[in-house]
Amino acid sequence: MQRLLRERAGDPLLLTTLREAYGEAPLEQASALTRAPSQRPPVLSSQSLESDRLDYIKRVAAGSLTDYEAEYAKYGQTPGLPYPGVDWTTDGCTIPEPLGLGHSRIFDRACQQHDFSYQNFMRYERTQANKDTADRQLLKNMKLICNERPQVTRPACFVAAYAFFVPTQTTLVPYYHLVPYYYLVP
Repeated sequence: MQRLLRERAGDPLLLTTLREAYGEAPLEQASALTRAPSQRPPVLSSQSLESDRLDYIKRVAAGSLTDYEAEYAKYGQTPGLPYPGVDWTTDGCTIPEPLGLGHSRIFDRACQQHDFSYQNFMRYERTQANKDTADRQLLKNMKLICNERPQVTRPACFVAAYAFFVPTQTTLVPYYHLVPYYYLVP
């Protein structure tokens, strides 16, 4: 952790993350983990299955962890629901230790939602904007998880969240954009 702090000492995102960890800056949407799941049912509302499916994916990808978990509980084990082709598979947090600083299990829920986002955006609307949305949601969710931990452990947890986020901005970018087309065809 000390090495990460030394090497990225001037990174504005790291500095903001540390300010949030110590309560010197407000944490974005602090109640997003505990709010009630979305009551909006996944129904055909537009003129095509494709646009309804994409709307659903965007809603789940950008929603709270509570929303994601509620949707997964309803549809995650039932192929084809709520829309054909929605991919719920996940491998959790795949960041190598010691970079994970022992937090892979703590952040598993956030990583599962991130997997959902990447897999479905790669298949149905692979854009930089969608990737950025998924990555920002991952960081936000990890910070919210850290904020629920005891105060004494928060700074280390926030730094670990930052450490998990950094690779999404570097090493995963080529992966996201270079997945072969045949993998994307339903």
